Amino acid sequence: MYQVKSPISDHLADELEAHFCESDEPVHWSIENIPGGHDFQLFGFFNNPEQADEAWVNLREDFPDIPESKEGFQLPDRDWAEAYKDHFQPWSCNGLHWVPLWERDDYEVPEGEVALYLDPGMAFGTGNHPTTRLCVEGLLDFTADLDPQSREEVNIVDAGCGSGILALSASLLGFSRISAFDIDADSIRICHENAIMNQLEGAVSFTECGLDDGLPSGKADLLLANILANVLTDYRESLLLALRDKPGSTLVLSGILQKEVETLTNAFRESAKSLNLQFQISRADLGQWSSVTFVRQANPSV
Repeated sequence: MYQVKSPISDHLADELEAHFCESDEPVHWSIENIPGGHDFQLFGFFNNPEQADEAWVNLREDFPDIPESKEGFQLPDRDWAEAYKDHFQPWSCNGLHWVPLWERDDYEVPEGEVALYLDPGMAFGTGNHPTTRLCVEGLLDFTADLDPQSREEVNIVDAGCGSGILALSASLLGFSRISAFDIDADSIRICHENAIMNQLEGAVSFTECGLDDGLPSGKADLLLANILANVLTDYRESLLLALRDKPGSTLVLSGILQKEVETLTNAFRESAKSLNLQFQISRADLGQWSSVTFVRQANPSV
């Protein structure tokens, strides 16, 4: 394996991160924070120096602020798919902890709190990315308003579930009616593996399918969708209609760049109006990314 890397500016890191997340092609690149000196570092893994040089030139065509010079060196033989482990760090929020599986024996969970141990493989969803964290915050906000005893009656749907982090987190929070789906077969396999590793086998119904087949009709009390903004916009009516017809039903959308959020929100607002649905709309930001939450309101009396 051959690695190339170079320090980059913080504004360029945000732009590149967005570019990689929206790419439909396999991505060999990653970005990490580095302490002291430069704030961020761009690096990539390739089969050989020639492939790395070609990829660097191609990336600089789209992002000319990337330095022309770079470091490059041969790495010891290692499955490149294992490299993500270097960049998945434990994190926690409101008593929930998300911990790499390989740190399970060394990570101390405080008394009264719970941890989800993850090996995301190549599936999206370590929680380290802002889009996932925004969805987790949406899940926790929804949970905060519920009596613990009522959680067993709530239907949660995770659209584009990646590693299963959101759906499995919901199970740890006491929800029992949870379904999740992803169009990628490897993601569903990883979801099942993560469920087994956390003794949550069968706690979530994982299905390999897309939005056309995976979205319920009028059954979701909470629908989490961490998907690209253009896809969310295309499926806005289906997403809105997937919610249960009652006040408090909640749709949390993530995977949205801040520059996209106004257009997306307006499109959803217009669709809600055409469907005669009332929502309270709120927004949260983290880095270059945003989430938008729609909470169903009672329709005004005619």
